[in-house]
Amino acid sequence: KKNLTNTLKKNLPKKINTFFDIGAHHGETTDEISKNFQINNAFLFEPSKKNFEILKKKLNLNKKIKKINLFNFALGDSDKYSTINEAFESSSSTINEIDTSTKYFQRKKNILKIFDQNAKISKSEIEIKSSADFINNNNIQKIDFMKIDTEGYEYVILKNLENNLKNIGLILFEHHYDLMIIKNYKFNNINNLLLKNNFKKIYKSKMKFRKSFEYIYLNREFKFD
Repeated sequence: KKNLTNTLKKNLPKKINTFFDIGAHHGETTDEISKNFQINNAFLFEPSKKNFEILKKKLNLNKKIKKINLFNFALGDSDKYSTINEAFESSSSTINEIDTSTKYFQRKKNILKIFDQNAKISKSEIEIKSSADFINNNNIQKIDFMKIDTEGYEYVILKNLENNLKNIGLILFEHHYDLMIIKNYKFNNINNLLLKNNFKKIYKSKMKFRKSFEYIYLNREFKFD
């Protein structure tokens, strides 16, 4: 994480006015960012009720962030109800369907024990809201830093935000290259969308033990305050 933090320090001001943590889980990323930056206004989105209860307790302990806004729903492309596939290792929970026949799933089941002992996946109902509508309805003019970790739902969110991308300074997201999570897009879809909207890729790193990468894209035309 040292290289990631250094990249953020080089490209973000010390004071982050508005931070979006989409797929906040237990608040790990927000906690980490608050160690190196002053966050004035943090918006955290976590659809899993189990994770959200833990998130509420943990974030109440963080006194470094001036204002914390917690939301127990997912951001997506429209307002609706859906289900989330919740794994034993809760950070791997996903709105997308999981292909349990893939070798990658079997490896996670047998070696990493990322799902429960029988590799069963529990489903629970969640609420999804349009990302663009949320920003527009709440009159959020600029987002300095947006982190998206939604286990295969990243492009859905970004595509919905296309008209808002000019007002977002820096985006950190995770992309899965394995076939376990069923999604109807590829990395090039995300890359092309961001490049078309004046972003440039400034960071790429493979995550340990996973067929996943973390990326950072910087908006070349965004003016930080």
